[in-house]
Amino acid sequence: MNRGVAVYKGKVYVATLDARLVALDAATGKVVWEERTTDKDKPYTITGAPRVVNGRVVIGNGGSEYGVRGYVSSYDAESGKLAWRTYTVPGDPAEAVRVRGDRGGREDLEGRR
Repeated sequence: MNRGVAVYKGKVYVATLDARLVALDAATGKVVWEERTTDKDKPYTITGAPRVVNGRVVIGNGGSEYGVRGYVSSYDAESGKLAWRTYTVPGDPAEAVRVRGDRGGREDLEGRR
């Protein structure tokens, strides 16, 4: 499944179902760089289209239906090097998070954000 590509400065960026992010030369179609965006031993996928913002390719992964922790990652558009990653679920994924309510930000039962 593919929901689209991003085009930026002569490259076409595409995410694959097996969680790779690929930069193709727009003129030749040749692979410029390719990065595995997830742990290959866990059941992650990518079905969304990448986005390019300020020279970074941003992509999220899927797989929560298989029990893996979601995140969004940003890669340098020229080199493919990981720039940053943020998780969509807070805290230690080995521990359950119980939330008491939304009061200007989510807090756990101990009042931590």
